[in-house]
Amino acid sequence: MKRLWAVACAVIGLLLVTGCGTPQRPTDSPSGTSSRQAGPQVESQTQVDPKLYAVCSAIYRGVEQALAENRNESFDTELQSVQAIGSSAPPNSPNGELFADAQQVVALCDAYTGEGAPAKVYNELQDSLRTLKQALDRYHAMVPRS
Repeated sequence: MKRLWAVACAVIGLLLVTGCGTPQRPTDSPSGTSSRQAGPQVESQTQVDPKLYAVCSAIYRGVEQALAENRNESFDTELQSVQAIGSSAPPNSPNGELFADAQQVVALCDAYTGEGAPAKVYNELQDSLRTLKQALDRYHAMVPRS
């Protein structure tokens, strides 16, 4: 059963690495939006959900530490705890971007720790960690203070 799970994770990771099933971030392009549509969009671009940010930050630190200590650890539960927040956010919003980046890191971490993972997955995981760290740094100031 463990071997089947590892193979399934490796396949999912490879699909994500090759671009299949990877959430694509649309580019911000000027369009004829009415003022009614612009209000919520502006708000979603200036607010970061504190729980989502905290979980993404914990995933970043946890994966980085697991790699440094060569531990096999799963972060699926943490990601699932913010699934509703992240999946309902527009892809080009800070919440959507953070969730997509964390989702990519978790999938690649699962693929990397799975049995028979190709060596290039490690480099792709490092790149994804860098991308998540950049997003965390970029949106830190947008997290509401309690």
